[in-house]
Amino acid sequence: MFDAGLDGDEPARVADGFGAATRPAGGDWGGEVRRIVAGPDEIVTVLENGMTVIARRVDSPAASVRCYVRAGGVYEGKWLGGGLSHLLEHLVAGGTNARRSEEENRNLLQRLGNNSNAYTTYEFTQYFVNTTPDLVEEAIDLVSGWVLTAKITPQEYRREYEVVQRELQMNRGDADRTFFLMSMANRYHHSPARVPVVGHQEVIRGLSRDDVYEYYRLAYQPNNMVFAVAADRPAEELVAAVRRHVGGFPPGREFDRRISPEPPVVSPRTMAGTMPDIGQAKLEVAFPTVDLLHEDLYALDLLAMTLGQGESSLLAEEIRDRRQLASSVSAWNWTPSFVEGTFSIVLETDPDKLKEAKAAVLEVVRGLREKGVDAARLERAKAQARAQRAFGQQRAEDVIDSMAQDFLSTGDVHFGKRYVERLQAVTPQQVREAARKYLDEGRLLATALLPAGSAEATGLARAEELLRAAARPGEAATSRPAVAADAAVRRSVLSNGTVLLTRRIAHAPVVSVQLYALGGLAAENESNNGIGNLAMRTSPRGAAGRSAQQIAEFFDSIGGEVSASCGNNTWSWSMDCLRDDLAAAMEVFADIVAEPRFEAEEVDSMRRRTLAAIDGQDADAFSAGYRFLRSVYFAEGLAYRFMPLGRRETVEKLTAADLGAWYRTKVLTAPRVVAVYGDVEADRARDLAERALGRLPKVPAPPAAPPPPSVPSRAVDDGAAGPATPAVSVREVHVKRGTAPLASVFVAFDSMSVVGRDVNAAIDVADTMASGWGYPTGYIFETLRGAGLVYDAQAFDFRGVDAARPGAFIVYAGCEPQNVNAVVDKILMNMARLQGTEADMQKGWLERSRRLIVTSAALDRETAQQQAQGDALDELLGLGYRYHEGFADKIDKVVVEDVRRAARRWLSGCVVAVTTPQPQQVNIWTG
Repeated sequence: MFDAGLDGDEPARVADGFGAATRPAGGDWGGEVRRIVAGPDEIVTVLENGMTVIARRVDSPAASVRCYVRAGGVYEGKWLGGGLSHLLEHLVAGGTNARRSEEENRNLLQRLGNNSNAYTTYEFTQYFVNTTPDLVEEAIDLVSGWVLTAKITPQEYRREYEVVQRELQMNRGDADRTFFLMSMANRYHHSPARVPVVGHQEVIRGLSRDDVYEYYRLAYQPNNMVFAVAADRPAEELVAAVRRHVGGFPPGREFDRRISPEPPVVSPRTMAGTMPDIGQAKLEVAFPTVDLLHEDLYALDLLAMTLGQGESSLLAEEIRDRRQLASSVSAWNWTPSFVEGTFSIVLETDPDKLKEAKAAVLEVVRGLREKGVDAARLERAKAQARAQRAFGQQRAEDVIDSMAQDFLSTGDVHFGKRYVERLQAVTPQQVREAARKYLDEGRLLATALLPAGSAEATGLARAEELLRAAARPGEAATSRPAVAADAAVRRSVLSNGTVLLTRRIAHAPVVSVQLYALGGLAAENESNNGIGNLAMRTSPRGAAGRSAQQIAEFFDSIGGEVSASCGNNTWSWSMDCLRDDLAAAMEVFADIVAEPRFEAEEVDSMRRRTLAAIDGQDADAFSAGYRFLRSVYFAEGLAYRFMPLGRRETVEKLTAADLGAWYRTKVLTAPRVVAVYGDVEADRARDLAERALGRLPKVPAPPAAPPPPSVPSRAVDDGAAGPATPAVSVREVHVKRGTAPLASVFVAFDSMSVVGRDVNAAIDVADTMASGWGYPTGYIFETLRGAGLVYDAQAFDFRGVDAARPGAFIVYAGCEPQNVNAVVDKILMNMARLQGTEADMQKGWLERSRRLIVTSAALDRETAQQQAQGDALDELLGLGYRYHEGFADKIDKVVVEDVRRAARRWLSGCVVAVTTPQPQQVNIWTG
């Protein structure tokens, strides 16, 4: 095996204590041993070095390159609890290797579009890059270099070690994650599944760089990897490209994936703990079940779907809506391949209702054991599964990820397809038998997390203490069918003034309907903040002649989804369904939009769920800090100072009559745009839209469709100049005591951000240079993370709807309380770089940023829903539905001087808002 940490070349691997190579150095190990699947559009093959390669041709503008290393949290052996697989993920993705330096890796990734990430599960670590088909071989080169030639330099190890420490610290304040870890610790006492994938902080502190490197040499061998590629190129070409980049690496020793089994659960178990500021209590009622390949998998999954997935599920109807014992409730059957899984019912409720809610859930479970599920519910669940499969196969990355994960867990790249087919054969009797066999109260696993300070939490240990006790070291344990080409967008106007956009997208048999109206939070004030959110969320809960239950049952029966929401500047309705169900779905969708009933019972139920969400906002450091920033930055009378979710004091007082009046006078009278995109002809889409949505109130006729966007001669609009030399001025500092263990730092710049300004292209490039686009990178992220000061850092341009309601350019960082001052200093220093010389800005960053934005924007328009949402919003906000066509040209035209002018004019004055558990440590000066 090569010694990846000692020199700068990429030598051929030779046998040593870790390898099993028998060929001389320099040999080619990229030949194919056998093809498991061989077709014109997909190939699954095993190379001589043991690597499995999966290649799939897809009809998509995007390409996806992914490598899966069979090294996850449960396979860490003597290092179990150290989170080595997760730590390696941080080091391998983009780190120095035998092919490139860290900076060279970063530059290449930027050229590919920077749509990349890595993550670690119990079973594997995945690295991926999404790009365009013309760049797929460079992406293969990049990813294979990461996983096969990592050096894990001492400097990078120290830096990423600190990053992981920050991540662990942040996790301690995450209520959902804490609850999940409690659930796993209650379920598993011997299996390594009891150990968090990220490890335990106490164990990680005892690791060295040598430990991590030894684990890398054991686990990161070609014969322990699956390399998967999807692109609109012949599958043979994709396989050949992978072979070119991995053929120089011989197989290594077989990686030991034997783990300790979990003994059967033979009696009930309970774990209950407390955590501050989590809002409602969380409860899990669970039962041990089976692994992924067990024959009862299919009946158990359908049991979970009928019981707790979808608005018409048994638990949603009985526990949440009829008895009003929970604000949310769901059921899932988790069946991993490495250990027996868990049938889980999870709900959130007020602490004083916890016992009653648990009893009610068990009552429903007993009813299922006795009577089973009716055929209609079962058919709705089967339809949901069919639809989920169809919707989950629209993007290149989804297709190849599904194939690879199916292969990793079952050895069959089409297990997911066969899984849905096998679900269709399950009978109500089989579901009832599964309920009787597995939902056994004699093996009940109950886990509860209560808000500290509630009466019901008296005498309970803190969740952190319970998890620490549970963490004590134990034993390590076919051809592609022809499809119609995508059609151009057609714009028309319905008889009531609604703008209609239609586009035929025939890649999958699905249709997405996205309707937007101008308003949202921007239409509210202090006295009614939250009315839009409550009205929109209640609107699908009964409309015209249909009850909430009937609407939920309809969409569950066709595997469709419907929702309504209130954003900063818009109200929106979303509906997705299979092509053959569009006509019926449009009628129900139109009822929801045009005639919501706002029945008092449904409003009260949704109000309780909304209040629970409001009360839980401060449990998340980012949410708490962002809410604080908006409250201090935006002026009195500007609705942006609030959140769309609303304030408790206003939401509590809103009545059904208030919602109805607001909806009729504000929402239904606002300008609106609807987009119907997917596998439907434009003429049919228009007929369905006119018949269904033409009954909405008439709104002013919109202007004619704008021409294709032109590229301005200058990317920055004229205006008052900023400082003559690079400078950032802090005009206000606000500090608030928070309860989360990490501090959140927000810096809001007085950018007066508004949709549609010419300067936005330059601001977008500046944003990307400072913090990346979609995925984090840029000055701020690299500087702060490189210094080990933060776990997360990002920036975004919050754009208002017009000049009277402008937004702001916002930078965020999450850090430990003692680092707040240093973090603010570095944010301001790096933002000032955008005002400086070409050398200050580093021209290469600008070029990479432009490429990153353009590539990411293309990848963000892969599905029908993405395109419908983007085009409808652009049309509604005055940019025109063809705005995206000229977006790349606008970005490519931005030069250094444009960024400098924009930064000096719009990114020079700011307000700092800090939420921290240690406010006394904050020392930030204005000026």
